[in-house]
Amino acid sequence: MLLKTAFREIKTSLGRYLAILAIIALGVGFFAGLRVTRTAMISTANHYLKDLAMFDDRILSTLGWTEEDVDAFRKLDGVSAAEGARSADVLCVGEDGSDMVLKAHSLTQQVNRLSLQAGRLPEKADECVVDAWRYDESALGSVIRLSDNNSADTMDTFASREYTVVGVAASPMYVNYERGGTALGNGTVAAFVYLLPEGFAMDYYTEIDVTLTGADGRIYTAAYDDVVEAMEQPLKDLAAQRAQLRYDSLRSEAQEKLADAQQQLDDARKQLETGWTEYYDGLAQYKDGHASYIEGAGQYRDGLAEYDSGRAAYETARKDYENGVSQYDQGQAGYEEGQRQYQEAQQQYQAALAQYQLLEQQAAALPEDSPELPVLQAKLAAMKEQLDATAAQLSQNQAQLEATAAQLAQSKAQLDAAGAALDDTERQLAQAQEKLEESARQLAAAKAQLEETGPKLESARQELEDGERELSDHEGELDDARQKLEDLKEPDTYVLGRDTNVGYVCFESDTNIVAGVSRVFPLFFFLLAALVCITTMTRMVEEQRTQLGVLMAMGYGRGAILFKYFFYSGSASLLGCAIGFVGGSYIFPKILWHAYNIMYGFGIPIEFVLDGKLAAISVATYLLCALGATYLVCRGFLREVPAELIRPKAPKEGKRVLLERITFLWKRLGFLTKVSLRNVLRYKQRFFMMVLGIGGCTALLLTGFGIKDSIANVVDYQFEEITLYDAAVSFTEEMDAQTQQAFSRQAVDVSAVVFLHDGSVTVEAGGGAKTVNLLVPQSSLEGMMDLHRGGEKLSMPGTGETLLNDALAEALGVSVGDTVTLRDSDMNTLTVTVSGIFDNYVSNYAIVSADTCRDQWGSVPPVKTAFIRVTDNSDAGVHAASARILDLENVSAVSVNLDTRQRVGTMMSVLDYIVWMVTVCAGALAFIVLYNLTNININERIREIATIKVLGFYDKEVSAYIYRETAILSIIGTLAGLVLGIFLHAFVVKTAEVDMVMFGREIKWLSYLLAAAMTMFFSFLVNLVMGRKMKKIDMVESMKAGE
Repeated sequence: MLLKTAFREIKTSLGRYLAILAIIALGVGFFAGLRVTRTAMISTANHYLKDLAMFDDRILSTLGWTEEDVDAFRKLDGVSAAEGARSADVLCVGEDGSDMVLKAHSLTQQVNRLSLQAGRLPEKADECVVDAWRYDESALGSVIRLSDNNSADTMDTFASREYTVVGVAASPMYVNYERGGTALGNGTVAAFVYLLPEGFAMDYYTEIDVTLTGADGRIYTAAYDDVVEAMEQPLKDLAAQRAQLRYDSLRSEAQEKLADAQQQLDDARKQLETGWTEYYDGLAQYKDGHASYIEGAGQYRDGLAEYDSGRAAYETARKDYENGVSQYDQGQAGYEEGQRQYQEAQQQYQAALAQYQLLEQQAAALPEDSPELPVLQAKLAAMKEQLDATAAQLSQNQAQLEATAAQLAQSKAQLDAAGAALDDTERQLAQAQEKLEESARQLAAAKAQLEETGPKLESARQELEDGERELSDHEGELDDARQKLEDLKEPDTYVLGRDTNVGYVCFESDTNIVAGVSRVFPLFFFLLAALVCITTMTRMVEEQRTQLGVLMAMGYGRGAILFKYFFYSGSASLLGCAIGFVGGSYIFPKILWHAYNIMYGFGIPIEFVLDGKLAAISVATYLLCALGATYLVCRGFLREVPAELIRPKAPKEGKRVLLERITFLWKRLGFLTKVSLRNVLRYKQRFFMMVLGIGGCTALLLTGFGIKDSIANVVDYQFEEITLYDAAVSFTEEMDAQTQQAFSRQAVDVSAVVFLHDGSVTVEAGGGAKTVNLLVPQSSLEGMMDLHRGGEKLSMPGTGETLLNDALAEALGVSVGDTVTLRDSDMNTLTVTVSGIFDNYVSNYAIVSADTCRDQWGSVPPVKTAFIRVTDNSDAGVHAASARILDLENVSAVSVNLDTRQRVGTMMSVLDYIVWMVTVCAGALAFIVLYNLTNININERIREIATIKVLGFYDKEVSAYIYRETAILSIIGTLAGLVLGIFLHAFVVKTAEVDMVMFGREIKWLSYLLAAAMTMFFSFLVNLVMGRKMKKIDMVESMKAGE
C-alpha cells in the first residue's frame, strides 16, 4: 500500500519530483559528461592512432639510412615494427598558379598508414595521395606539378615532375591542422602528399619509424611513457652505432671514388696535354700552309697580272698584225688590180702599137704624094705621141708596180715575222694560262684545305678549352668532394618520440584543458545539485509530518514509512543519475569532439564511453544525499509520538526583524512590503537555501562569462603587448661574436636581432619546483619583449637577479625580493633574487643576465637562439623572411610567432565551446533551482496564499506579494552569487590553467551584468510559471486544517 502511496505522491507532486530528477540529471550529466570527455577523446584518438600504427619513435640521422639499418632496428628487442621512409619539402604549383610548399612522404605499409577518405592508393611512380585537410574528392584526377622554382637538388629528389592525384587521405602524422614549417617558399607547408617509394629518386631513407612492443593502446599515460623511455637509450645506442657504420662506409666509399676520380682526372689531364700538343702542331702546319697559300696567291696574282699584260700586248699585236694583213691584202689586191690594169694597158698598148705599125707600114706603102699619106702620117704622129705617152705611162706604172711589189714583199716578210711572233706569244700565253690555271687549282685546293683545317683546328681548340673547363670543373668538384669528405662530420642521430609531433602534443594539451575545467565546474554543479536535492527532500518530509503521524498511528512501522520516502527520493535520484550519466556521457563529448574537429582531422565519430567508476560515484553520492537527507529528517519525526505529529506544527514565534529597528525606513514601507520583508528574514532556512541556490547559479554564470573574458584577449595581450619579436631563430652551433655578425649581414630581412641563450631550468623555491625557459640575453630585450607589471615597466635584471613571469611566481609562491634557485640539467645552480615579476600568458620564463651566469657558473651558457624582428611584419612577409633565414648557414629552425599565436588562438577558440556549455548548463540549473525553490515556497504557503485571497486580495496582488519575496531573495542571492563568482572564477581559472597558457584574471563589467540579468530573467520566468499555479489554488480546500 505504501508503494502505491509513493507512486501517488510522485503523481501529485510531479513537478517537484521532476525538478529533483532534472537537478540530479543536470548535475550528474555535467559532472560525468565533462569528466568522461577527455577519456572518450583520448580513447578515440588512441584507437585511431593504433589502427594507423602511428610511430612511437622516429629515428633520424644527418647521413640518412639504408635498408640494412632498417633491418637492424627491426631486430632490436622491444621494437614491434620498423620501416624506412623518405620525405622532402617541394615547391608545387598551386590552384591559382602560385607556388606552395608540399611535404612529400613515401607510402609505408607497417607504420604510419593512411586513412583513405576517397579514391585509392598510388599504384604507379607518378601517382599520389593528397591531404584530406586541404583537398576533397574533386581533386581526384588532377595533377600535382613541381614548380620550376625548385633547386636542382630538390628536383633530383623526385622521380617525376608531375604526379596524378588518385586518392585523398588523412595521416596519423598530421592529426591537427598544422603542417609545419619549411625553408622553401613562404616558410609554411600547405599540405602533405604521399608517393610510392619509387616516386622518389633517393637511394636512402630520410627517417626510420618504429613502433614499440607494449606501447599500443595507452597514449598519454605513464605506462606508455615508461615503455618509450625504456626504449629511448637502446634506440639511441643502435642509431649511433648504425650511423657510425654508415659514416665509415660513406667515408671509405668516398675515398675510393676520390682515388678513382683523381686517376681519371690525371689521365684526362694527360690526354688533354697530348691534345694541346697535337693542336699546336696542326696550328703550326696550318700557319705554314696559310703563309704558303698567301705567297702562292701573291705569285698567282703577279703571274695573272703579267699574263693579262701579255695577253693585252698580244691582243694589241694581233690587232696590229690583223690590220697589217688587212692592209697587205688590200695592197696585194691593189697591186694585182694594178698589174691587171697594167697588163690590160700593155695589151692595149701592144694592140695600139700593132695598129700603129700596121698604119706605119700602110704609110710606107703609100706613096709620098698620096693624099692619104699626110692624113695617115698625122694620124701616125698622133698615135705615136699617144703610144709614147702610153709607153711612158706603162713604164711609170711598171715602176710603181715593182715598187709596190717590193713593198708588199717587205710587208709580207714583216707580217710573216709578226705572225710567227704572235704564234710564239700565243703559245707562251697558253702555257702561262695553263700554269695559272694549275696555280689556281693548287691555291683553291690549298684554300679548301685551309678552310677545312681551320674549323677543325677551331673545333679542336674549343673541345680542348671545353675539356680544360670540364677538367677544371671536375677538379673543382673533386676539390669540393675532397673538402666535403674532410668536412664530413661524425653523424648526428635523433630519436624523436611522439612528443615532437605538434598535433599529438597539442591534442594532449587541449584535452588537458578539458580535464582542468572538468575538475572544478562539474564538481560545483554536482554539489549545488546535491544541496538543492537535500533541501527539497528535507522540505518535502517536513511538509508531510502530519502524514507521517497518521501512518504511524495506523500501525505502519518506521521501516515501511522510511521506504515510502526512500522510494520517492531514491527513484528520483536513480532516474536522474541514469539519465544524466548516459546523456552527459553521450552529449558533452560529442559536442566538444565536434568543436575539436575545427583543429583535428581524425574524421571519425567519438567513442561512447561509460565510466563505471564515475557512475558508481554519481549514484552513490546522490543516493547518499537524497536518502541521507530523507533518513535524517524522517528519523527526527519518527522519534516523536504520532499524536504530536498529527497535530499541526505551531507557527514560529514572531520576532522583530532587523529592518524594524530602522524606524525612519520601516515607517515608509507599505503593509505588503513589510509582510514580504518579515517573511524573507523570518524563515532563515528558506532564506539561506534560496540565497545559496540562486547565488550558486549566479556564481556559475559569472564564472562562465568570466572565463570567456579570461581567455578572450590572452592571445592579443601576449603577442601584441608582451611578445614583440616576429620569430625565434635556432642555430646548429653556438654563435660567437663573429658568427653573430655574419648572420646579421646575411639576414637582410631582419631589422633587429637579440642573441640569447634559451634553455630549460628548474626553478626551486619554498619546497616547490617548476621547469621553465631560461633566457640569458646578450643585450637588452627592449623591442623584443615588453617586460611590465600592469602599467609599470620593468628593467633588465642585474647581476644576481632574475625576472619571473607572474604565473610562475604565483605557482611557486614567491614575490619581489625573494630568493630562488635555478638548476640546469647538469645540476649547476644559480641562486638569484627576484627583482621583478612581469605579465606573461604563454609559457613560463626566468630571465637572468650573462654576468650572473659568468659570476656563478664561470661562463655564459651557449648562445644558440636569436629573437628577430623583420622589415615586413605582415603574415606573408614574416613567413617569406623566415624561409630565407632558414636557408642561411647554421640556422636549424625558425619559430614564427604568428604560427604560435594561431595555434594558441585556435586552442582558446575550442575552449569557448566549454564556456558556452558551462553557461547554458548553469542557466538551466539556475532555472531549475529557482523553479524548485519557488515551487516549494508556494507549496509551503498555500494556506497563507489562500488566506490573503479570502481577505480580498486580487490575483495580481497575491502574485506581487509572492513575487516580491522571490525578487528580494533573487537580488540578495544574485549579489551573493556575484561575490562568490569572483572567488569561484579565480579558483576555476587557476585550476583549469595548463603550463603552456595562463588565463587572465579579469572579469568584465558586462559579465557581471549578464550573470545578474540572466538570474533575474530566470526568476521572472519562474514567477510567470508559478503565477498560473497560484491562480489555481482552491481557497476552501487550502483553508482546511491538517497541514
